[in-house]
Amino acid sequence: MGKLTFMRCAMAAPLMCLSATAFAQEQQAAQRGQLESVTVMARKQAESIQTTPVAITALSADALQDQRVVNISDIQTQTPSLSIAPASSDPLSSVVSIRGQVQNDTLLSLQPSVGIYFDGVYYGQTTGLALSTLVDVERVEVLKGPQGTLYGKNTTGGALTVYTALPTNEFEGLLRGGYGNYDSREVAAMINVPIVEDKAAMRLVGSYMGSDGFGYNVHSDKRLEASDNVVLRGALKLNPSDSLELIIRGDYSHGKNSGSRMKPAYFNPASAGTSQAVAEMFGVGSVADPVARAAAVAAFEDIIDQASDNKTFDFNTPVHSRGETYGASLTATWTLSDELELKSITAYRHLSREFLIDLDGSPFMIADGFGDTRAKQFTQELNLSGKAFDNRLNWIVGAFYYHLSGTEIGANQALVLLNPSSPNTADNEVVNKSIAVFAQATYSITDDFRITGGIRWTEDKSRLTTRSHDALNCQVPVIDRIGGNCLAIYNTSARDVSYTIGLDYTLWEDTMVYAKTSKGFKGGGFNQRGSASAGSFDAFAPETVTDYEVGLKSDMFDRRVRFNFATYLSEYKNIQRSILVVGPGGAPNTIVQNAASARIHGVEAALDVIPVEGLVLHATLGYTDPKYKKFVDGLGNDLSAQPFFLVPQWTYSLSATHTLDTGFGELNTTVSWHWQDATALSPASSRLLAAYTDQKAYGLLNAQISFRPSAVTDLDIAFWAKNITNKQYFNRSLDLSPSLGSILHYVGEPRTYGISIQKRF
Repeated sequence: MGKLTFMRCAMAAPLMCLSATAFAQEQQAAQRGQLESVTVMARKQAESIQTTPVAITALSADALQDQRVVNISDIQTQTPSLSIAPASSDPLSSVVSIRGQVQNDTLLSLQPSVGIYFDGVYYGQTTGLALSTLVDVERVEVLKGPQGTLYGKNTTGGALTVYTALPTNEFEGLLRGGYGNYDSREVAAMINVPIVEDKAAMRLVGSYMGSDGFGYNVHSDKRLEASDNVVLRGALKLNPSDSLELIIRGDYSHGKNSGSRMKPAYFNPASAGTSQAVAEMFGVGSVADPVARAAAVAAFEDIIDQASDNKTFDFNTPVHSRGETYGASLTATWTLSDELELKSITAYRHLSREFLIDLDGSPFMIADGFGDTRAKQFTQELNLSGKAFDNRLNWIVGAFYYHLSGTEIGANQALVLLNPSSPNTADNEVVNKSIAVFAQATYSITDDFRITGGIRWTEDKSRLTTRSHDALNCQVPVIDRIGGNCLAIYNTSARDVSYTIGLDYTLWEDTMVYAKTSKGFKGGGFNQRGSASAGSFDAFAPETVTDYEVGLKSDMFDRRVRFNFATYLSEYKNIQRSILVVGPGGAPNTIVQNAASARIHGVEAALDVIPVEGLVLHATLGYTDPKYKKFVDGLGNDLSAQPFFLVPQWTYSLSATHTLDTGFGELNTTVSWHWQDATALSPASSRLLAAYTDQKAYGLLNAQISFRPSAVTDLDIAFWAKNITNKQYFNRSLDLSPSLGSILHYVGEPRTYGISIQKRF
């Protein structure tokens, strides 16, 4: 039955029957006690993950539920070489890294290293990504390595794609509620309504997740990391004819957070921040008094000690973050013939966010930062795919257009008693455009031997309009000002050709080896935080990665053992990094330039075993070894010994899922462990302070026990716990020691636990 279903799907639009294919495969596997065969769209066609010759991790709806993967950041615990951390300024935004490729900031003028896609729509920014809860999701796919041909915007690290469940021709629904410690609560609902049999169906989803937070700010008498997030989503599927499918989607997300737990870890006694503290405690005239400075240093030490429990903090700034995203898309698929399909994806998105952050983690008015972002995005993808030569050739050609425009205002208020020019305001408008054409084909030379080739031509254009200023002066270089006004407009463009070439060979049934090389690039951008220094707003060029990969995918012992392996080597050029250069009067100034090149070697492996009926064991391993070949700043300093930030060298995960029929119902137990190596959490200004910017190796233990009683159909009662050992760890650092004298740690989530009850009907 499963084979027949897949054959029928191959003759139609892939997404029209992908759910049916996956369901049939799961049913067959479950009946025979075999490992699940996940169907993926990694190459824009429906195929088994085990016959797709690329490094990919796919999590089905069942896997997401068993592992309690409820938001984007949870995906990293199941995916080798993937790291997801909160942005340093905004807990609702994320920084995503794959295979050492990471964009540290979330400014509009910067391009992410990892592409984020929801239902085929590219998200140009990771701003607000933490709002994306994984409710009613069919599967998640994580592709590793440069995505230079098939996937929308060029990226160097990979692509993270979320596929939500499609409307079906059956009336169905879901209700879920949950409660946990820290007053965490969740409510979710889904309803699927067939409107006209085989012609129209609608699916509506809504969810709310909230918490009273994990910390306390004694200065404001408020909780920290208290959150309220709402997600609404709807999809309408229309089949006006047997050959045409239309899917209209809309979504809305809104969230707020009372600010991250930012633990002060270090203060430089000789810094300007200490001078500000002295001025607040004893007056401006006491800044040079050694006794007064000693008292200020002692006060800082008390602040660090107070935060040692990772629960109690003392910020003078009322930290918070708010975000909103919404969008709509139309996916139209025409089946022109048994061998030809045309697809169009048209989408509009809007995002806005506002945040206020304390940049020193103390009750003193040393520095705080404010940000306000408003952006809208339009994308259009069109592709034509088909088969030829008795289905031995699979091909796809297409075009992609991307347009983002928005405003971004950032204001830093620093050293208010000592610096009359504070605050400094970056007032910018950004426009990013990209257009690309691409083609890719796979040809079966024999039944077991296939060759794949793909190419993409891309042109990126960016424009930055800035009116940056401080309290006293314009912060736009004089030479760039238009008409003598505090206004400058900068333009940049770049063109590039990306490619992929691959071979795969089926050694024997259920075992395949492959080799591939691919090139991708990440677009250039501007230094939005420029100053009056000439050249500080200058554009930087795209960075490129050429990747070489060899892999193995195998199912053994009647699909009771699965082993997938990949090793790669990446040549990384024109790396965009923040560096020090000589500013006016010889003073150092920080800008982004293409300052480095590197080589990255890595290994990824996954093992699944069913040793006995009802027990599934899963293990993953990731090894990432990035080394700079060259990294020199504008002052001539050799920085090539620095580690890559947010890139642990080793990661591994272990999990066991056991299903038991008790006679009264089905008991499902999952225990998982995720471990990562020591990690540099910030682009350290000095390795002498590495003890304050790095996180030591640690592991997190999670578990979930769910029960489905026989007496009540489709009812699930789950008890879950995360970070069971209550491991104290940090997931990000902010190093401002060269300027303000402070280093902050962002504290990871403590032990959480709760109950969740779900009913399907």
